[in-house]
Amino acid sequence: MPDAARRRVIDARSVVEVVIGDGNGNRLGRFARQADGGWSEFDPSGKRIFVFRELTRDEGSVHLWDDSRQVGVQLDLRARQINYRASGREPYRLLYQIALAR
Repeated sequence: MPDAARRRVIDARSVVEVVIGDGNGNRLGRFARQADGGWSEFDPSGKRIFVFRELTRDEGSVHLWDDSRQVGVQLDLRARQINYRASGREPYRLLYQIALAR
């Protein structure tokens, strides 16, 4: 079986880590699912900078919420984008590109 056929397809239902990119090949950090089911954002050095709880997920996106800052993040694997909103009522806006998903 070819290597490509053996690779697991990563979608929003199975993703556990998203590497943040700037669209120019630079890695800016990552989002990673934690053992408790929540998510954390890490800077490029590996320091945790924000903590999120997972609200929902489907094939295309994982929706996260930071209670301390009252902000939402959408990990949109279809568009390979990380989107941000300052409240639950605002539309999402592009924050980062997804460089890699696992």
